[in-house]
Amino acid sequence: MEEFPQVYNFSANKSKLLVPMNNFADFTKLEYTHFKAAVWYQILFLVKTKYIYEILKFLVQTIPAFLIEPLVTLAGWNISIKKVNAKLNKIAAVLSYFLLNEWDIESKNVFEIWQKLNVNDREIFRFDLSSIETRSYYTNLMNGLKKYTLKEDTNEYRRRQEVNVRLIVLHCTVKKIIFGVTTYTLFKGIKGILLSS
Repeated sequence: MEEFPQVYNFSANKSKLLVPMNNFADFTKLEYTHFKAAVWYQILFLVKTKYIYEILKFLVQTIPAFLIEPLVTLAGWNISIKKVNAKLNKIAAVLSYFLLNEWDIESKNVFEIWQKLNVNDREIFRFDLSSIETRSYYTNLMNGLKKYTLKEDTNEYRRRQEVNVRLIVLHCTVKKIIFGVTTYTLFKGIKGILLSS
């Protein structure tokens, strides 16, 4: 009988690195240097259906992109919000298969090897995922993505924090204005319907 070599998959399956959806929002408040090219405060909506995602994408991403495009042009910025929006949608479409499906990776062989290691070897070969502190892991992940993938300077933390505070104020102000205008319009419409009948 032919023996096959053992496969050692090292995955986050059944570990605390796989964050349940309802706990994921906590990781949006990580302390990391915010994106250099950010022109809006980053927000995260967790939704369970594609239909709600499409509605939110249209309301929160597509409509603002078309409204902001003329303002960006008037300000003299050499950037197309519509093109950025199209790129984001393309990236989301490519990643959707991997984000929307469940992956069950068996790592039984890794755990069996881990049990056989002595204390010194466990210190040298640290592949026990239960020992990872998730908050610092995700903070380092974000900073690493920014530094090595986006090639951004992560030393400008304080200045970017100040910019982020301005973006939060702008975000909240626009949100309140939209809520106020929508509420006023609905109130006037309902009042008009009630008075006409």
